[in-house]
Amino acid sequence: NQSFEGPLLDSIGPERVSIRKVLVRTMENTFQSHDEEGNTLHGGDDFYTALLQALPDAARRKLGHEIGQGIQLRQTLQNAPLTHAA
Repeated sequence: NQSFEGPLLDSIGPERVSIRKVLVRTMENTFQSHDEEGNTLHGGDDFYTALLQALPDAARRKLGHEIGQGIQLRQTLQNAPLTHAA
């Protein structure tokens, strides 16, 4: 549906939380971050920038990135090896 009212494709974290954000992929193949009421937090961006827009300030600071550093976040994630459970 490519809108806030569309079907939920995936989620991360517990269902009941005090802060809920939603990323929506648009028809223009960009992503928009929304709050729990459906208000757009920012215009269309790449996935990583939209993700930074959706994160609470404390979580974003913990990652070491600021809003608008989507390229740097992508590079950080690409350079972080995943560990495998034994």
